[in-house]
Amino acid sequence: MIQAKKILVTDGLWQGSITTIQSLGRQGHEIYLADHDANRSTGRSKYCRKLFTCPHPKDKKNYVDAIIEILAREKFDLLVPIGDQTMEAFAERKDELLKHTRVIIPDHDKILIADDKRLTAKFAQENDILIPISYQISSKEEAKNVARKDIFPCIAKMPSETASEGLMILETREDFLDFYSHDENLQRYTLVQKFVQGDIYGSTAVCHEGQILNYFMFYVPIRYGTGGAASYYYSSNNPTLLEITRDIVRKLNWTGFIDFDFLEDKEGNFVLLEINPRLSGGSQFAHKMGVDLPLTYFNLVLNNDTRVVEPKYRDNKQYRLLLPVEVMYHLRNYRRIHRSFFQIFNLLSCTNINWNDWPLTRSQLKETWWNCRHIIKGRKFIKEEVAIPVHRRNG
Repeated sequence: MIQAKKILVTDGLWQGSITTIQSLGRQGHEIYLADHDANRSTGRSKYCRKLFTCPHPKDKKNYVDAIIEILAREKFDLLVPIGDQTMEAFAERKDELLKHTRVIIPDHDKILIADDKRLTAKFAQENDILIPISYQISSKEEAKNVARKDIFPCIAKMPSETASEGLMILETREDFLDFYSHDENLQRYTLVQKFVQGDIYGSTAVCHEGQILNYFMFYVPIRYGTGGAASYYYSSNNPTLLEITRDIVRKLNWTGFIDFDFLEDKEGNFVLLEINPRLSGGSQFAHKMGVDLPLTYFNLVLNNDTRVVEPKYRDNKQYRLLLPVEVMYHLRNYRRIHRSFFQIFNLLSCTNINWNDWPLTRSQLKETWWNCRHIIKGRKFIKEEVAIPVHRRNG
């Protein structure tokens, strides 16, 4: 019989937190959530015993102080950090956290390579990893020099934002020069990359000292992307993508969760966009396909289990982020709903609805309803479709 452990999971907004709570909760462990939003739907899961409210991870000192206080008071066996900002905040005070619980947190310099797109680009260039043509900009003179190069259309990026946040698409040289004529943009958008068109691929893994212990891979067709979370994902067993993932993990000598975003260009090459020091949102898809990444993490941290798992899952299986993303996608893009509306009735796909966790599903339905009301009320102010197709952005 499994001895129940007391586990604290962070960042309920992220899909990875739902995966972790359900995965380890079903194993019989006591699961708790720490989040800055007391009404977070993830905390409604039947596998979540309690939600501890704490400051936002952006407020690093107060956030980590609050987590340490919870750990010291409640005596948790395991801490599972999920979000990017949480990982960076924890890395700065790893030794303090380890006094109170078990957790895997990569060294701060490695976290920065993942979190800062400028350092990601530098790491990739030094290790012969394919990335979009990239330039760092810190002055108007540098911007003028980059404007002379064959880089358009391009994407200006804030170095530490995730998903579709902190991106600006610049179609022409004139757009570029006008954008970087403003000092605020020079200070914030310090990385520029040439636009690459193609499907988005993702790989997520649990690693130990540069070796992948368990993994899952997926892709998002260009036609279904909206920037940020997509509506439709498909499982992938691409051996080239797996080898590239293994190579990067090895060169980073990574331990813990990790997540990669790639684009497949027109020549079939995988171009690295981002490294994320966390469990991917695709982990829920993985869990539906029988790949239990949180359990691998649990066994690594608490049981020192470094056995390599070779996951077996079906290729090209569809996964739908039905609540709320797919519903909102169709509502926002109603003029082209005929292109993908039939996917709603695809009974062969799997979705993020968890009928065996009705308290969570009920809360997600309420959130979806409120989001839809917001979109409908705001539509009269919208002259064009809200969602920006992935083929118009780089990350």
